[in-house]
Amino acid sequence: MQEFRTGATRGAMDAIHSKEETTRLRTQLGDLRGKLNDLENKVSVQVVCLSALSPTVCLCAYKLLRLQTKYFS
Repeated sequence: MQEFRTGATRGAMDAIHSKEETTRLRTQLGDLRGKLNDLENKVSVQVVCLSALSPTVCLCAYKLLRLQTKYFS
């Protein structure tokens, strides 16, 4: 009987651990998706800047982007 209780307790603990781990990984995945989106936006700004704008405007946009990254990340 004791072995049955121990097995049930262990199974419950494993289920709780799995649920907590799943929650943690989902949160981490959401955070990483947000960071990926931010990086994709930065890259798209730089590509547009390099392909369509004058070098002076491009340099200003790049410097602004670096300042945003430095102070708001």
